[in-house]
Formats: sequence, C-alpha cells, structure tokens
Amino acid sequence: MPKVLIMGAGMVSNPLVRHVSRLKGYRVTVADQNLSAAQRVIGNQRNCRSIALNATDIAAVTREANQADIVVSILPPEFHVGVAKACLDANSHLVTTSYISPDMEALHEQFLQRGLLSLNGMGLDPGIDILSAMQIIHRTQASGGKITGFFSACGGLPAPEANNNPFGYKFAWTPSGVFKAMTHGAVYLRNGEKESIPADQLFANPTQHVFEEIGTLEAYPNRNSVSFIESFDLQGVSNMLRATFRYPGWCRFWHKAAHTGILSLDPIASPNSLRFVDLTSRIIGVKSSASVREAFAATIGEEKDSEIVEMAKWLGLFSTDAIPTRLDSPFAVIVHLAAKRMKYAKGERDMSAMQHVFDIETRDGIQQRQTSILVDYGIPNGDSSMARTVGLTAAIGAKLIAEGKITARGVILPTLPEIYNPAIEQLEDMGIKMEHRFETLDG
Repeated sequence: MPKVLIMGAGMVSNPLVRHVSRLKGYRVTVADQNLSAAQRVIGNQRNCRSIALNATDIAAVTREANQADIVVSILPPEFHVGVAKACLDANSHLVTTSYISPDMEALHEQFLQRGLLSLNGMGLDPGIDILSAMQIIHRTQASGGKITGFFSACGGLPAPEANNNPFGYKFAWTPSGVFKAMTHGAVYLRNGEKESIPADQLFANPTQHVFEEIGTLEAYPNRNSVSFIESFDLQGVSNMLRATFRYPGWCRFWHKAAHTGILSLDPIASPNSLRFVDLTSRIIGVKSSASVREAFAATIGEEKDSEIVEMAKWLGLFSTDAIPTRLDSPFAVIVHLAAKRMKYAKGERDMSAMQHVFDIETRDGIQQRQTSILVDYGIPNGDSSMARTVGLTAAIGAKLIAEGKITARGVILPTLPEIYNPAIEQLEDMGIKMEHRFETLDG
C-alpha cells in the first residue's frame, strides 16, 4: 500500500492529488503551511488526509516523510533541498517539478548510497519537455542519426480567446517564479560557439514562431542551455537553445522597463505611506510624482502616450494607491501588481505551448528537420493546463517509483528510457500529446 506525501497545495496541486489518491491502494497526505488550502485540495477524495506543515521545519518534514514511501514536492524550488534532506533521513524517495540545483546535485551520492531516488524535473518545463526531447534524441541516435541542432521552447499562456490584457499573460502558477526567471541571464550555443546574454538584454531580440492554431509567439532564451548538452546526450551539437514563449509585446515591455530597476531586489527605504507612483518616481530618479509618466517615458526612450507607457500605467506603476507594507522590494511590488491584474476570469482557459525543433543528419548523410509541437488547453472552470501538465507528470513519476518501474537511484532528471517511455505513454492516454512533422532540408 504505497504512501505518498504531497508537499504543497497551490495552483497546480489538484490534478496531482486527485490522480494519486484514485490509484488503487494508495494513501495520500497533503501538506501545506495553510491547512485550509490542503483541506480544499483534498475535497472529498478518498484515502487522503491533510496536515499543516511548514516546509522550513525540517524536523517536522522528516517526521511526516517517515510515514511515506514517496514525497512529491511541488513547492517553490528553494524548498526542495530541505525536503530532500528530510527524505534522506526518512529513507523516502522524492519527486520534484524543478531543475536540479547545485545544492540538490550535491546530495546525489547520499541518495545513491541509501538506495533512494530523487527524480527531478517531472512537471511541464522542466518535465514534459525533457521526456519528449529525450525520446526523440535517443531514437535518432539508435537509428544512426546525429542531432546537430536543438531548439526547445515552452510557455504557459492564456488561450487565444483569453488573451485580453496588454501583456498577453496571466498567471496559472506562482507569480514570483515567473519574475525570478526574468532576472537571470542566458547562455546558449550558436554555430558551435557559446554565447552569453546578460539579464538586461534577455528580451532584446526575441525570435518569432508561428503556430497554426495560436498565431505568432515570441521566444527569448531561458537560462543556461549549454548545461543541458551533457544531460541530453548531445555532445557535438552545433546549436542548442532552450527558450520561453510569450505573446508579442511582453518582451518589448520588459526589455525597456527592466532597465529602470523595477525588478530590483534591493530593500525599499522608508516604505511607510509609500504609493506605487512614489516608488516609480524613486526608481527613475524624479522628485515629483506629478511628472512621473513623462519621466518614465523619457527614461525608457518612448513617447509618453506610447504602448509601452500605457502598459506601465495598466500594470499600476503610476497608481496612487498605497503599497502594502509587506512588499519589501521593487521586485515584490511588481509581483504583487502583476498577480493582481493578470488573473484568469471565471471560465477562461489557459494554454501550454511547447515546440522542439531538431536538426538531424541521418546515417546516410541526409539533412532533416523534425518539429514537435504540444498545445494543451485548460478546462473552463476546471483544471488549468498548467495544473494538468505539471501535476499529472509528477503523479506519473510517483506511480512509476511506487510500482518499482524505475531502477535508477541518486539525483536525476527524467532522461532515461525507463522513465520517459512509460511517462509519455501515460500522458498521451490523458490527452497530453505532441504532434510531429518531418522535412528534408536537402534541395
């Protein structure tokens, strides 16, 4: 009777909890620092219990992990290492939906020595992107072919009919995670040469990608693509880029606005009685909030009535409302404003869009291109696509471990056939499926 502890009762937890709790013989505990959130996720699911648990209390996490065979963490990435250490002490396996951080990688030998598995990257991105890419990469190599170029992008976005705000974006997962990713630079491989982009240039030159049923999306580089060459078994590849999809407009705004310092993590000085417009005035260096719109426009090199300045107004940067005192940095203020304004209305659908492009040299020297596309929609007034693609992938990871289908141990990503083949098959049974097309590039 497998016992599963699910850490986190946030925006993507419902399909995960529902799927695992319906597996025959499984017992599920849902833990969150907010007990009512855990209770709400469980609802009327059988074989479930809810508990209040603070992820920073490692002793308490260890006690609960002692009662579980598998722990699934859908917490923000910064909590995973603490949960992993608790799993080591409790002799429990771990599934996460995040990349492997250096601190998590440092636990690899301990997981190996104890015969335990920390299966990371079992979500959407990372997750389905890795599963699907590795299946294609290994099939190509098994046929004698060679991958010479790899582009992969993913984005959680409003469905086209719900794309009705100036930014073309709404939140179906943790807002802070979206903006944290925007504060990092990127590294990728082009024509065999490593290229680096600093964070302030991340949005400068997005590429355009046309989807038949969506229209045009823009892609900007996502952190360190080069670091995945070894993980993806792509030694010798000439081009390697992993990216993030957004609707047009997002990149143009943040390329301009990020240079002002509105994503700074520096503490706000004298925050009491501060208004949003006052903070914007401070950031761009003007004394009077009365002229902040014009000063903001001048700072980013735009006319005061330009689309970019109107987007800043819509976001709330010129608002005279008071800033909640809990917001301690410009970054926190932006997260707050965006989360408040970029919400899904009742009945609106979100969408997950993913694309892989592989340049392939076959065994016979023929140059080919394989393009693989996933477009998945949320259910109106039901599960979001983000919740389905993240939660169900994590659930499959836990199920494969519980059934003894994965023999690997240590701290790993889902790059092995024993993981990606059954995971992709089960996702396809749930309607989450990539479509593939091939073209010959010679003549």
